[in-house]
Amino acid sequence: MSDGIIIAMITSSGALALGLINAILAWRTNSKKERQSQHAQVISRLDKIEGALDINGRGVQGLLRFELHELWEYAKKKGFASDIERANFLSLYDRYHCMGKNGIMDHIRDEFLELPFSKKVPTPRKKKEDTTHKKVEGEKTK
Repeated sequence: MSDGIIIAMITSSGALALGLINAILAWRTNSKKERQSQHAQVISRLDKIEGALDINGRGVQGLLRFELHELWEYAKKKGFASDIERANFLSLYDRYHCMGKNGIMDHIRDEFLELPFSKKVPTPRKKKEDTTHKKVEGEKTK
C-alpha cells in the first residue's frame, strides 16, 4: 500500500473517531430532560416508519393476492396448470402466506393444486431454412 493511502486511511478513521467522540460528549452534556425529549422524537419517528411499512406491506399483499387470483382464473379457464404456472403460483403464495390473513387464498390455493397437470409438452420449434444465400441449381456464380 502506498504511503498516501495509509495516511488517508489514518486521517479518515481519526475524523470518524472524533465525530463519534463529539456525539458521545454532546449526548452526555445534554440534560436528562433533553435526552428524554430526543428519545421521544426517535420513538415517534420509528412509529411513523412502522405505520408506513404496515401500509406498504398491505399494498404488497393486495398485489400478490391479485396476481394469485389471476393465475388461478387463467389456469381454471384452460382446465390445467403447467409446471411453470404451478411454480410461479406457489412461489407467490409462499410470500403471500408469510404476510398473514390467508383464509381466502388458502381455498384458492387448494383449488389451484387440484387442477390437472398440462398434458401437452411443448416441442421445440424447427428453424426455418435460410434460403437467401443458397445457390439455386443451374445458376452461374460470378
